[in-house]
Amino acid sequence: MPYTIVRPGGLKNEDNSDQIVMTGADKLFDGSIPRTKVAQVCVEALLQPAARHKVVEIVAKPDSPAQSLEALFAAV
Repeated sequence: MPYTIVRPGGLKNEDNSDQIVMTGADKLFDGSIPRTKVAQVCVEALLQPAARHKVVEIVAKPDSPAQSLEALFAAV
């Protein structure tokens, strides 16, 4: 069974317009992300073939370029 492990940064209750930043395991050491964006990434991880067998760390940052989740998973 393919798996994806999602490791979010500090969780926020309120959503914002910040863009998702995704890296491989043990590369992000600070940052936060709204819970709604974590849920979105988890659902997409089930649907995206590029997400299989990966450990990803996610945060949201206002100065990051907008990218599709498919592109973010493929880049890890």
